[in-house]
Amino acid sequence: MKNRILASLILLLVMMIAPTLFAAPAMYLIPDSTVVFRDSLFDVFMPVDAGSTNLKAFSVEITFDRNVIRTDSLSVTEGYLLPTSSLPTFFWVGFSPDSSTLYIDGAILGDGFTVSGSGVLASIRFYTIGFGESNLEFTSIRARNGDNEPLIYDPINGWVKVCQFVGDVNADNRITVSDVVYMINWIFGGGPELIPDQFVGDVNCDATANISDVVYLIDYIFGGGPAPCGPCY
Repeated sequence: MKNRILASLILLLVMMIAPTLFAAPAMYLIPDSTVVFRDSLFDVFMPVDAGSTNLKAFSVEITFDRNVIRTDSLSVTEGYLLPTSSLPTFFWVGFSPDSSTLYIDGAILGDGFTVSGSGVLASIRFYTIGFGESNLEFTSIRARNGDNEPLIYDPINGWVKVCQFVGDVNADNRITVSDVVYMINWIFGGGPELIPDQFVGDVNCDATANISDVVYLIDYIFGGGPAPCGPCY
């Protein structure tokens, strides 16, 4: 009876530990969530974790919304993991025809040489061009070891939001008297809609955009009053 209980406990322990022992290492896009403003730059890093072993070469595809963020080949640089081999490396960057998919290839040149452990494979500098949200997702990860055998990596994707200042109702990326004029024209003169919608004009956070928000903005711009209650929309 005792042997049966002991065997059951051992089996349970093995079942609990096995997923951790045999889990694939991860390849990340970090930070996993980013909030930035329009007309700005931000960096995304592509590391692997400590479980990565005998990495010889990799090829990844990363998708993003090019209407919100963009990058170019000069803004994608090799990370520090592969060059630590002290051997020549191959590093290539390309894009899909619509520029919404980024391709990155890297490898250690020379037979029998690989790297293990955590480190950054690439860094990507994006620039923001429009308000909105964009996923940063691995759509493909291919990797090989020194024997040209496939390596499996779990993808950890990212996300970015390009913020608009609350109060920047004309979407020019700043809060000025032109926003006051724009908002007055919208309320009283049938002018164009607030961009992207009226909630960006709710500077006092009372759940609607109206003349009280115009007064709030004027006090903020000219009278040193409090800033809009929310930093971004």
